[in-house]
Amino acid sequence: MLSDFSEINFLASSYRTVKRQQKTDLTYVRFAAGLFILLVITWGGLKIYNLNLVKQIAALNAQEAQVNDRLQRLAADQTPYLNYVAKAKAISQIIANRRSGMQLGKVIDEYLTSRGATVNSMRFNQSEATLEITIAMHDVQEMDRIIFALEEDDFKDQFALIKKQSLGRNMEGVYNTTLLFELE
Repeated sequence: MLSDFSEINFLASSYRTVKRQQKTDLTYVRFAAGLFILLVITWGGLKIYNLNLVKQIAALNAQEAQVNDRLQRLAADQTPYLNYVAKAKAISQIIANRRSGMQLGKVIDEYLTSRGATVNSMRFNQSEATLEITIAMHDVQEMDRIIFALEEDDFKDQFALIKKQSLGRNMEGVYNTTLLFELE
């Protein structure tokens, strides 16, 4: 019977409910405290990471400024070098033009004078880089062979342009023609 009376005590069941509620509340408090601590640690880590990034950015900006200053100093030093490169390029072009002129001399010797052509005049136009040669021959067929040989592909590779400008015959039966060589 005594055990039946313990059920009648309303305070005991209320005490157990309060204890159970306190235990649940303590679990929630511990969870909230743990979550709060985790958030504070995360925020602190992010703040430290942010400060580190700010320092790295400042260091990179300082390094960039140093590199820019050095480049500006080097640019002033490189101006004579760039002028030298431009002059060397111009000299290379002059040498290339001389090679073309030397090849032209070879053409005159091998294809014109050795086949009986007489060079009457040569006129060089420096601004247009052209050479005009007037030749004379007694045999018009040999002159045609020379002109045909000059129009072949191996000569077109050496000179930008080879043109026959005029063909004529004088009173003595000598044929004259003017050839225009455009030097590369």
